[in-house]
Amino acid sequence: MFVKQIKTCKGRVFIEIVEGFRNELGKPGHRVVRKLGYLDELDASHGGNGLSWAKEEANRLGKELLPEKEITLTSGRTMGPSISTKKNIGYLSLKPIYKTLDLSSLCSALQAKHPKANFKFDDVLQFLIYSKIVDADSKLSSFTRKGQYIDSFPFSEEEMYRSLETIGESWEQIKDYAYSKTKETYGVNLSLTHYDGCNFYFEIDKEDELRKKGPSKEGRVEPIVGIGLLSDADMLPIDLKIYPGNESEKPHFTEVIDEMRSKHKITGRTIYVADRGLNTGNNIYSAMKHGDGYIYGQTIQSEKARKWALLDKGYKVTLDKDGTIVYKEKSWIDEEAYVNYIGEDNKSKSHKTVQKQIVFYSKDYADKQKAERAKLISKARAFIGSPKGYTRSKIGDAATFVKFASFDKETGEYKEGNDEPILDIEAINKQAELDGYFMVVSSETKMSDKDILDAYSAQKGEERSFRVSKTYLKIRPVYVSRESRIKCHILISYLALLFLRIMEQRVLKKVMPIEEIIDSIREYEAASIAPNVYFFFSYNHYVDLLASRSGSSARLETQSLGAIKKMFKGY
Repeated sequence: MFVKQIKTCKGRVFIEIVEGFRNELGKPGHRVVRKLGYLDELDASHGGNGLSWAKEEANRLGKELLPEKEITLTSGRTMGPSISTKKNIGYLSLKPIYKTLDLSSLCSALQAKHPKANFKFDDVLQFLIYSKIVDADSKLSSFTRKGQYIDSFPFSEEEMYRSLETIGESWEQIKDYAYSKTKETYGVNLSLTHYDGCNFYFEIDKEDELRKKGPSKEGRVEPIVGIGLLSDADMLPIDLKIYPGNESEKPHFTEVIDEMRSKHKITGRTIYVADRGLNTGNNIYSAMKHGDGYIYGQTIQSEKARKWALLDKGYKVTLDKDGTIVYKEKSWIDEEAYVNYIGEDNKSKSHKTVQKQIVFYSKDYADKQKAERAKLISKARAFIGSPKGYTRSKIGDAATFVKFASFDKETGEYKEGNDEPILDIEAINKQAELDGYFMVVSSETKMSDKDILDAYSAQKGEERSFRVSKTYLKIRPVYVSRESRIKCHILISYLALLFLRIMEQRVLKKVMPIEEIIDSIREYEAASIAPNVYFFFSYNHYVDLLASRSGSSARLETQSLGAIKKMFKGY
């Protein structure tokens, strides 16, 4: 509610208390709640402070009138295909983050490049981010459900798709601006940086500049696009790399870090954390060259590491109730560890270093490896029984367990020889010895084993970010084909993940996991039962946590629009 001043033809000012509302079509309107009289008369009766008294009266009525208001529901009211009284309210919890990151200013810069546009890029960008979190569907499907939001988002379908082009072309600028504002307002922790990569495919046959056929993590043969995601110690996204699908993710690890250092003038020491897929000599050497550190996962490969891992001495053991070993770990410092890398002259080089190595055994991991090996053995037996028709790529890792098998280097087809292929029992037994064992290697020799393993375990949060992006935010499948629109699609998923991580790590201080936050945002819905009055279906713990920060209540069955918005102003 607010005070409205109406100047009459005789020069006097009449004062009314007015309430704003939206009708069943979502269009805004005003109605008079109370007429207070002429301003000069109010001044006379309130010591010259008539206007101040009127504003206080409007605030009082805003707080008191709603609970006393009798709401009448009309049973004969009809609904059309574009009208819905059900609204998602959860997305409003993300608006303060959008405002804090000041993305509207960046959209204003984009708007200046398109002066003839009759819509606001700011409206489109907000809508795309919120809809990615609320329903994570195709752009078209999300557009058809635009009415589920309290905000009107006044742009057409055509204007939305035109915006994808502009946003995609500016994706680097938007991403870097979001990082800068995140660092400035929420802070980033670069004592550790986590990196992981994924790729997603397109159901097309022909490649283009971005979509290339390459090593898909799902074994797909269609063209793919690769993504590298860099996060800080708290898993806040800080950089993103998009690269053609025929390129390996391994070199992009150091590329992203080098680019980030340059762009954001980062000079402090960081420790790079990544899984075994990114544990290469070049990545390790690059970290040491910059004076940084590393924590990497690593399979046990060398004979020295094998003997040490299989030696029972030195392990801290965890037993289950039956006395079976379910977990054990130990560590040592290798004073003569060597890193092999490719130098700038493209020649192999070796660098001696000191490295802490932690080996651990997990019964669950052992059971998983046994099951996976059983499948490979079955595949190897099938090949041995009928080798013709098999190629090296078709037999895959099962070739490890086959002796005397020869394949043509050019065609990959099996070549018959004097010795028929047989099962390699020795290779099977040797691999089985290491079931359940894994290593983590680090340059941080003075860091405790627990801190190193905690940092490595946090890396699983990076993989979890991709699972969130794939499962919840549905970064795939992709329903757009132009390169600029593909980049826009990836950027929106990145920004949505950033918003959610800020909420999880900075606003809620890790009291609620990201998956639960997403579910809570989607489930917090209300029905419009009168202009500006909403009825809520259920209690929502996530909203309750946020509302408590502003001194509001999220437990009322009915709330005014003003009260709803106030719930999300406490952070």
